[in-house]
Amino acid sequence: MPIQTKLAIAGAALSLSLTVLSSPLNADAEDKLGPLLIDAGYTEIEISKLPTGHEIVQVSLNGETGLFVVDSGAGTTVVHYENAEKYGLAIADSEQTGTGAGGQLAVSQAAIDGITMGDTSLSMETVHVMDLSHVVDALAAATATEIDGVVGQDILTRFGGIIDVRGGRLFLQVVSED
Repeated sequence: MPIQTKLAIAGAALSLSLTVLSSPLNADAEDKLGPLLIDAGYTEIEISKLPTGHEIVQVSLNGETGLFVVDSGAGTTVVHYENAEKYGLAIADSEQTGTGAGGQLAVSQAAIDGITMGDTSLSMETVHVMDLSHVVDALAAATATEIDGVVGQDILTRFGGIIDVRGGRLFLQVVSED
């Protein structure tokens, strides 16, 4: 499959459409964004941009760390099935069908102890596991970056995700459960 086709598939599968701050801001306004959100109870997580335009974040699950694409078009956080063992995921016996830009795919659920993005721990009990080969392979071919999964709307919505595309930051509102 030609690289352009792989990139088109990856781009379609990973549409980024959350609250994205990409409009022109003057430097003064941009410098105030982080402190303003932190004062409002958000935590700042560094994200990086691949040459394809996809934002990635360091994620730890069950003590193992990898790179995940931040994908506001994905309904849920997903680990590529080839990485399930790396993260010690026990995949549930029941399989569901998930629908995305790539069509319908088999999806399983796996219990986790929690998830950490950057240095921020999030209270989560499950992630999904599915074949993300089309995305993983296309991004690896285009950028030489191996991703392990996708951070989706379950996290972004639950924690009020705000992506500062220009500043390379993801803000989440993490409330202590003490």
